[in-house]
Amino acid sequence: MNLRRLLILAIALAAASLSFAESVSRKDAQRFASDFFNEAFGRVMATPKFVYNGKKLAFDRLFTPFYVFNNPSGGFVVISADDKAYPVLGYDLVDSFNPDAIGTEMKALLSGYAQEIEQIRLDDRVPEEAVKAWRYRPQYIAAVLRQSPRINIKDLPAENAKTEIYALAGSYDADNYMSDIYTPSQWSDVIKSELGSRGNVPLGFPAYKNFPTTVIYGNKGDYFRIALDGTNNSFFRLNATEFITSPQIAMVGNPKSADYYEPEEIPFAFYDSFIAEQEEGRRLEQKRRDDSWIVTEPEVRFIGGGHFEILFPEDVSLVRVYNLSGAQVETFKYRETPLAHIDISAHPQGFYFILANGVGGRPFGIKLVR
Repeated sequence: MNLRRLLILAIALAAASLSFAESVSRKDAQRFASDFFNEAFGRVMATPKFVYNGKKLAFDRLFTPFYVFNNPSGGFVVISADDKAYPVLGYDLVDSFNPDAIGTEMKALLSGYAQEIEQIRLDDRVPEEAVKAWRYRPQYIAAVLRQSPRINIKDLPAENAKTEIYALAGSYDADNYMSDIYTPSQWSDVIKSELGSRGNVPLGFPAYKNFPTTVIYGNKGDYFRIALDGTNNSFFRLNATEFITSPQIAMVGNPKSADYYEPEEIPFAFYDSFIAEQEEGRRLEQKRRDDSWIVTEPEVRFIGGGHFEILFPEDVSLVRVYNLSGAQVETFKYRETPLAHIDISAHPQGFYFILANGVGGRPFGIKLVR
């Protein structure tokens, strides 16, 4: 091999290594973790110890989505490996992180982080909150730690939560309780609202093997106390980025029961209601006709043999297909078209999840049955 070929090969290898380089190095993340623990305990702490990087949770295991550091005096912090995601994804000021004892619930949450961070790296939108958090590190860390916690009594048994989530996932309106119809900040807000009215919120991860479920029973700002692998003192974000949500389902938006009372009869109320209903019916019918040609939600058409067509409300350029284990099995790229052709004929029968982002930034999550 001559010198010219060696030079070309060296340049190619350098480019390949750069393409998988993390925008936040482990050394930089360790400094961030050190600043976090110093602020949390009010004194200079020993250097945090790196214990886990989540690389096994990435789809192709080619990049590091985050780093976990243990504080020698107790506690841990999860730091993002990309500055397009929030810096601190989760933390604990009491218990350390054991990478050899990660249960199904913790693995599902961390896998969601890995998915979201992988996708945000390909996203051309500017995450203003994340950029500000990385730029103004001391202020961000102080804001995270100084939030007032709200911790409820965890009186919802794990089996009860599982029963509720499984029943919800099998209902006709299950899509209304999925995270993918919300932005990450909206999803966080509806969970906080439900915590205020209900106390405990059942949460499930439908895209992962065995459909793990858990209970949210408190929060500290946008960080939540979640029963991950049992009771703990940790707080975690539900999502790692501002734009992308991994598949979650929760019992949210349920009306609180009210005491029954006998309503007072109003004269002519029946007639007035009848007229109002007729007018509303005519208005809705006209609106339906006006909107019938506008696609507002993805429309799926089964062609046969594992082939599908999906018509999106806006153009898409990339569609990913995941199996129930959360593994990516197919990726389809398009030249910004609203009509996506999906071929999963080479894969076994079962449930699959489609994740896509429209060119306008709207995320779409779709369930397919092969």
